[in-house]
Amino acid sequence: MFKDVIIKAFEKAEQEIIGSSNKTSKSNHISDVLMGKYHHQLGGKTLRNYYDKVVELDINTDIEIKSIFIQYLCEYLDYKDYQHFLKENPPENENSNYFISNINKKKTTIGSIIIALLISYFGYDMAKKNCMVWVGNNHFERVKCEEKSELKTIPYNKVIFDNLKRVEPDCNYQFFKRDGSENLWYGKSVQGELEFFTYYGLHPITNDTLDPITQYMIDKYICNE
Repeated sequence: MFKDVIIKAFEKAEQEIIGSSNKTSKSNHISDVLMGKYHHQLGGKTLRNYYDKVVELDINTDIEIKSIFIQYLCEYLDYKDYQHFLKENPPENENSNYFISNINKKKTTIGSIIIALLISYFGYDMAKKNCMVWVGNNHFERVKCEEKSELKTIPYNKVIFDNLKRVEPDCNYQFFKRDGSENLWYGKSVQGELEFFTYYGLHPITNDTLDPITQYMIDKYICNE
């Protein structure tokens, strides 16, 4: 069902975003990735509207959406097309409340609070390293959220933590993957200097969206010698 694609796209965005992960930031992130990585134009406002419609739908009702937009979102989710998505994600049983439990934000929030209180009651250590900081201007390190630091502390995100590193590429760097997609992204530092990163998303200091590498950028700034 098309609505499942939208829900999973927003779930993936929540895992990839550093810092705030509200509906608007997630929709804008998906839009940025679609444009930056795949050159597909699908605005954040349009994505928010589709998501709002999904939340309001009956469990057995699907959403009306342009097929080309579904194709874009399937690519964002690393699927070849919608048929590939269905093969890997067969529709839930109509009697299942899985879909409802994932989109009913009020119930989810209440449930999260109850779980947090129960964990605290049974003495679990909630002060583990559930945050991370950008260290040495080249990688993230995990820290306890309450630790005082001169560096900006943000919630721990496994995808970003494992993949986002700053590098100094030369002409021998593998700029593109075998399928032709980008394998390097760039952005400017606070001082306006060009910096290169191993994963797409937001610059860890300026919070600006990183741009995918192009042959022009390679020739002008990396292999110019």
